[in-house]
Amino acid sequence: MPGKYIVIGGGGKVALNFASSAVKQGSKVISVVRNDSHNDEIAKTGATPHVLSLEDASVKDFAELFDKEKPDGVVFSAGAGGKGGEERTKAVDYEGALKIFDALESSNTHRIVMVSAADLRDTSKGYPPYYNDASKQLSDRMYKAIPVYMKYKRLADLDLHKRKALQYTIIRPGGLTDDATNGKCELGTPQLGRVPRETVGEVVLAVMENKGTYGMVLDLMEGDMEIGKAVEQAVEKGLSSWHD
Repeated sequence: MPGKYIVIGGGGKVALNFASSAVKQGSKVISVVRNDSHNDEIAKTGATPHVLSLEDASVKDFAELFDKEKPDGVVFSAGAGGKGGEERTKAVDYEGALKIFDALESSNTHRIVMVSAADLRDTSKGYPPYYNDASKQLSDRMYKAIPVYMKYKRLADLDLHKRKALQYTIIRPGGLTDDATNGKCELGTPQLGRVPRETVGEVVLAVMENKGTYGMVLDLMEGDMEIGKAVEQAVEKGLSSWHD
């Protein structure tokens, strides 16, 4: 059903794919970016760019935006992308996320879909019970290769998970690719793997529109199940990749 959405980190590939999918179904999308360098890309999706820096703007600035535009939901898809070292990753992926959470709590909009990362967990508790050997090995490689990224993504998720006033869904995609989507995925508690950015955008839209996903944390990989059915199954079975 058509709605109105605000995307934080609107210039990223997942955000652009979400915007394109949402606009095609008749929704209005406002893509928030820190500068106008992505305006042309955003315009091609049919979304409206809005310049407001996640790092420089205040909680009040974002709350005012939410109250002015009155979106049905907000997508958080911002990230430092490994640029600027630990300080910037903390500023964008963690502190930036908390800024949006605070703004939502002080506004009339409480629905958020958080685009996070797969395999975020308290590693001292061991692997999730359903991981096979390949997933365990991939997990070890990820925590060794990008520990700072995993740290701050997890801290942001931990904070959001505690905010009972917000109607959140956390989507945790695996390794992102630029492959074309086939409209299918594996959602909930899959083995670790990869997933097209285009698929992530479509899944974010599907869960945004499904109230049954409120409070859910779902890992997302490429798979063989149609996206709508995968979302319905995750809700029906209460699948969760929360391991904290």
